[in-house]
Amino acid sequence: MKSLLTFLGTGEYRSVTYTISEDSAKRSFKTDLFPEAACKLFQPDRVLVCVTEKVEEHRNFAELKRRINEDVLLPVRIPEGRSEAELWEIFEKICGKFEQGESLILDITTLLMLSDPCLSLYFQLLFIFVRQKG
Repeated sequence: MKSLLTFLGTGEYRSVTYTISEDSAKRSFKTDLFPEAACKLFQPDRVLVCVTEKVEEHRNFAELKRRINEDVLLPVRIPEGRSEAELWEIFEKICGKFEQGESLILDITTLLMLSDPCLSLYFQLLFIFVRQKG
């Protein structure tokens, strides 16, 4: 199984053309929501989108649900990450969604907007995932 792990916020996203080159072939997709581009370009079996309560009620999430097949889109409700306990809760919720041997696409487009603890959490998740794959 191939899964995409992504985050969504309440910001005003602008349309960007995302391009991937594989085996001398280029594919592009223009959108204001990266998870939509990742679905078109990588065709994951499922998209785990981490959302807070505030994001779930925002137009960005409503638009994402409209654009991505509901059989593929799996929201993961997370807290804001404002305390160590909340960061561990986020970590456990995310880690609990994956099986050993699963392929993972990590959305790094949001890394610059994450706080240092969230950024650290993200890289810890990546390390654990890579280590399990052996």
